[in-house]
Amino acid sequence: MGHELELDKAGRASFCYNDKNGNPWHRLGQQFTGAINLQDALAACNVRVASKAPLYAMTSSGMAEIDSHQAIVWPSIDDPNVDVVLGVTGSRYELVQYSSVAEIAMAVVGASSNDAVLDTMGILFDGKQFFGFIDFGDVETVLPSGAIDRTMQGLGFLSSHDGSQAITFYTSNVRAVCNNTVTWGLRSAKSCVRIRHTAHADERMSQVREILGLAYGNDQTFTAMVTQLDMLPGGSGVLSRVIRKVWPKPEGQDATDRAKKIWDTRFEKLVNLYYAPSNQGGFGDTSWAVFNTVTEFLDHVQGQDADRRARMAIDPQSLSNQKKRLAYDILVGV
Repeated sequence: MGHELELDKAGRASFCYNDKNGNPWHRLGQQFTGAINLQDALAACNVRVASKAPLYAMTSSGMAEIDSHQAIVWPSIDDPNVDVVLGVTGSRYELVQYSSVAEIAMAVVGASSNDAVLDTMGILFDGKQFFGFIDFGDVETVLPSGAIDRTMQGLGFLSSHDGSQAITFYTSNVRAVCNNTVTWGLRSAKSCVRIRHTAHADERMSQVREILGLAYGNDQTFTAMVTQLDMLPGGSGVLSRVIRKVWPKPEGQDATDRAKKIWDTRFEKLVNLYYAPSNQGGFGDTSWAVFNTVTEFLDHVQGQDADRRARMAIDPQSLSNQKKRLAYDILVGV
């Protein structure tokens, strides 16, 4: 069962989807024609209310409550009068209902619970995990050169009741319809916010829209930046100058064989990225192509830890974003 969707005894999946964006590969779940509002999606996915339950251990003197841990339970999909255990967590674990996570996702995109904006929603691993996806379609920016920068914008969200997943919001072009596509979407996320289930989870969730506003809430500023950079020259000389200032070449005692090899390898990767269709190959020799090369390298290429790259991409003070700002300043002559 590669999809890992929750199924009732009749084989019905706790999943719903907008068929205008196509049918999921597993052909399960409730089909809607068009985007879905929150209440319809929650009902179609059998989203129940979870609760905390005490844990006990049998000791020589009888049953004793384990204060340091708790169980998370919710009603069985087949019998609402029977609770099933979803997981055991520490006592500091803050229970955040799946419906609340979906409400935050709606708020992130400026939608109310009555607005039909949801593309998919589902329950995984018999209630242990929950996911959804809001699709914004393709967004095009026409540059002064006439080139078109086309990106698909979608907001995915994920949570768990067994402590296996932090409350997660991410931007991706992978439609979430099962466990595998949720995983792929996270791995390729353009930006990602993870919030631990602690006593301050609600406070942290209030920051999500501000953080992901880098991708959604600042379209006019982004378009102005793209237009400015697209009108400035690029080329191999400009690229080389930016690389050498953003990543200074090792000198003196720092110029070990290993350091020089790392620098040369990075330089070669950046040059290859520059001439790819997504950069110079699509936009010509412009500063936008140079800046896009630096951004693509920092967000999707450097290192081998995709989660670390995602965390750095959404942290305004991260080294990655400092390098992006430096590259921008160099290109515009600040």
